[in-house]
Amino acid sequence: MPPVSSRTETFTMGVEEEYQIIQPGTYELSSSSSALLPTAQRALGEKVQPELQLSQLEAATPVCRSLQEVRAALVHIRGELVAAAARQGKYLA
Repeated sequence: MPPVSSRTETFTMGVEEEYQIIQPGTYELSSSSSALLPTAQRALGEKVQPELQLSQLEAATPVCRSLQEVRAALVHIRGELVAAAARQGKYLA
């Protein structure tokens, strides 16, 4: 059987996620991305960006070469974002 592909370059991937900022107690969206963003960017740099909605943030992994790298990057990003939100008295979803 011939090879499926003769390409030799390395396969890479990345993940972008959008997070909703939630007000504890009411679980309503909180338009506080501008307050949360500086704290999140201190920990994650340009991996976290604002979204169009003020109740949203976007985070992106770096270019990864394996699923293990993707998982490690997502665990790190999510942990830092949850901690940054908690410091502002917010939840993320």
